[in-house]
Order: sequence, then C-alpha cells, then structure tokens
Amino acid sequence: MTEQQTGAPAPRGRWRVRSGSHTVAVRRQGMDTDSQVDVAEFLIGEVTGDRATIRVVRAGADWSVASWQVTVTTAVLAELLDRSVREPDLIDKHDVLGGYFQAGTALFQGPPHPADIAQGLVGDCRVASAFQAVAATPGGPALIQSLITTGTDVYRVRLVPTAGPKSMPASGATATAIEISDYLPVTRNDKNPLYLLSGTPYGPTSSTPIWPAVLEKAFATMWGGYAALDGAEERPVFAALGLGDITHVNWMSGDESKPAVAKTRIMSLAKDGYAITTAAARGPRHNYAVIGVTEDGPVIADPNTKRGAEAEKRWKSAEVVAKLDKMPTADQFPLHFTWDAFFQNFMWIYAALPPKKK
Repeated sequence: MTEQQTGAPAPRGRWRVRSGSHTVAVRRQGMDTDSQVDVAEFLIGEVTGDRATIRVVRAGADWSVASWQVTVTTAVLAELLDRSVREPDLIDKHDVLGGYFQAGTALFQGPPHPADIAQGLVGDCRVASAFQAVAATPGGPALIQSLITTGTDVYRVRLVPTAGPKSMPASGATATAIEISDYLPVTRNDKNPLYLLSGTPYGPTSSTPIWPAVLEKAFATMWGGYAALDGAEERPVFAALGLGDITHVNWMSGDESKPAVAKTRIMSLAKDGYAITTAAARGPRHNYAVIGVTEDGPVIADPNTKRGAEAEKRWKSAEVVAKLDKMPTADQFPLHFTWDAFFQNFMWIYAALPPKKK
C-alpha cells in the first residue's frame, strides 16, 4: 500500500520507475483528454483533489531536454509510486548542473580497494575516508561486497538505519535493505560523476568499479539527500555499515596525548583489523584513511586522490614522509608518514571493527 492509498500527502522528490518505464494515462497542459505515455522518471508537484501535477520523462529520454508538466489522477500516481524508487536530492546548486545516468558498469572489479574512492563535489570526506578505511582492512572487502545486491535496474544496500549524518543507530537496530535505482548523479554535459568517483567517467566501457558511488547514494537516500553528506561524521557511517567497537584516540588531549601511548594504541587497533580514519591538524579541515600501519608509521590515503598511472605507483609503494612544511596535495597521496610526522600533522583517529565473517 502506498502513501497515496493511505490518504497521506504525496511524497515530494524525484522518482524513477524500477523496470525502466511504465505506461500511464497523463493529461498535458491545454489538453482535454488523456494520453498514454511511457514514464521513466517523474517529479511530484502539487496534489489537488483527485489529481496530481507531475513532471515526467519519457522512457529513453534525458531529463534536461525531455521533461514536461502533466496531470494524473492520484490513483495513477499511487500506481507509479508502487513501481518506483526515490532518487535522493542533489545538492541545490547542482540541480541545474547535474542529472542521473545509468552507469552500466561493473559494481566490482575484483575485491573493493581504497584506490576505488575519488571524492567529488560534496564535502563528505569523512564518509569517503570511512569507505576507504573499511576497504583497507582484512575483512572489509568481503563485508562491502556482502552489503550490496543487484535486482532489475536497482541495487539493494543493507545498512543499519541511523537518523542522520551525526546520529548513531538506535539500540538494537538491525540492518535493512535500502533500494536505489542503478542511476548515479553526473554532470549533464560530459556525464562525469558529480560525487564519489569524480574524475573517473563511467559507462559500458569503463573499468571503474562503482561500489563507492552506490554506497554513497544509499547513505544519501537514508539521510534525505546528498546535501546531508556534507560534514557527516564517520561514526554513523561505520555503524551503518555494521562495524562495532567504535573507538576515538585523540593525542591533542587526555591520556593519549603522549605520542608513545597513541602509537601503541593505533598499532594494536591496526593489528586487530580495525578500519581507521584520521583528521588533519593543519591546513583546511579534511579527513583521511589509514590504510596500513607499520613499526615506522602509518600509510595515509586521501579520498580526493584521482585514479591514474601515477596514483597506482603510489598505492604500490608510498613515499615516506619524515618532515612537512605544509600538508601535501591530494595527488601526492598515499603517503607513508613517520610517527613523528604523523603526530605533528594529524590530530586524532576514529577506528571501528568490521564484523567477523560467519
């Protein structure tokens, strides 16, 4: 039973028909009779009495050039909602820049890897770095793969529900499937990803795995749109992904302020398979992933790093950093910081333990 059938107000937002399109009767402006139209995507406007105003996209058309305003009966709208999934709202200033594009690309290209992440036009570095950190753990790739299943034109992502980007799950909350379409937000002109996977065009011939963008879209759906990801914290992300024992180590204050104490703690967490993120203590506030820890220091990845030949070399053998005048740019990461350099340039870590494989 849909919200329309229960008498509740029609949900606002953009919706996409699960199986590509559905034929319904619509009435165009200025017309006295209904027409049969294959609707692929629609945006709900005003609902008055037994009719609703919507903007529709015909099957196979692009939103930016092919949408038009029509009216339908509330019964037809309920039928459409039953067959559709909601698209999370783009950030307001991106609505004229972007649209949605069916990726048609493999969800995974081998096990998920931290190098698969490339942050885009939203300030969700704490979300993206959490994904990177989980992918860097021994059990993380299998966990990520287990969270996403495919259906007809949809993905189902199992997340433990959290009320918002700064909220932890309710006590006893369990994972539930969030259904999203297999369309991802892109710029309208060149079809480049707007958000995660930025700078790595995807499509039928792309070798870019799209799992990061699918996970990001599931969080945007759960939290009410992509704008909610801006400034989100990693704790709710870790918890929603099913990780536990979320730990904070802060060497700027408290008992852990001594580097030797923090070093021992971080090395122990890494040895036990925890996903670890860290935050810069100098320059613009930014979050990073700890993708490896040795006796000499941690290896740090930046979620802004773009894919490419040079980046692949650094992923295989990260340059050692012992002293810094300023924080390196994204295209210099991953980097292997000595412990002294790490404690001088970063201010804390968050760590969380992926569930053990059953």
